[in-house]
Amino acid sequence: KNPMLVREMEDVDPETRRRFVEEANKRDELDMSPAEQAALDARRITPALLSRFNPGEDGSLLGDRNIGFVRDFIAKVVGGIPGDLLDAGGRPTKRLLERMRNAVFARAYGDPGALERISESLDDNAKNVSAALVRAAPAFAQAKGAAERGEARSIDLSQDITQAAEVFSKLRTDKTPVQDYLSDPRSHKELTPEGRIILSVFGENARSAKRMGTFLDGLAKAALGEGDIRQESMFGDEDVDPPTKREIVENAAKAIGNSLDVDADPDGQATLFLPSDGKRRTPKP
Repeated sequence: KNPMLVREMEDVDPETRRRFVEEANKRDELDMSPAEQAALDARRITPALLSRFNPGEDGSLLGDRNIGFVRDFIAKVVGGIPGDLLDAGGRPTKRLLERMRNAVFARAYGDPGALERISESLDDNAKNVSAALVRAAPAFAQAKGAAERGEARSIDLSQDITQAAEVFSKLRTDKTPVQDYLSDPRSHKELTPEGRIILSVFGENARSAKRMGTFLDGLAKAALGEGDIRQESMFGDEDVDPPTKREIVENAAKAIGNSLDVDADPDGQATLFLPSDGKRRTPKP
């Protein structure tokens, strides 16, 4: 009913076939939105490539420490050098910088369009948040990769983080204090309990991308370490329960001295920290 013309490539060597496929894919990519391109690029980023990602404290991708990542991104993700990604002097254009940043963000947090929405704000504090998210992306990508390989439980904080960042960006645009928003009942509906704590951290540390980066990096490392199923029986402590997402977020906030000045949840539950060893224990009968 729906006839389709199919052309077969016969007697073609593997290298010619590979180049044909690459060129066809490139033509398709020209019609992609930034979010679609980021999702595709994210799938092409290998752990080895991600390990070379080393932006500056302000989130800049142009520092000397990141040259290796830029070079390999062009070779292994882009698969060539389209004219609009490098200028006449061989330097990365704005489009290449955005494409790299979006791809790494999508690989770590799973929402290709979130960074674009967060970056719409011209506020310096909101820019610091987006810079911190980019700097912490490799650590979150590592944690996500471990869960995908079955080496760790899935302790996914990506949605809590990106939603908190988007709300923060909007609050800065509207000139609404974070604490005013957290005191509003609607914040309980728009953000998870973990997201509200993360938003509080952003509000208290927005002037320092470095401090926010330390907090986010702590979250990722805690999620990876506490989720490592290979470590569960190492010490034979069967009475130790793995910390919840909320406990991980609370302890990461505590580690940088955040006040955790958020209202109690609607059910009246108070915010509690874990014991000093970071492990929650189930009381014995």
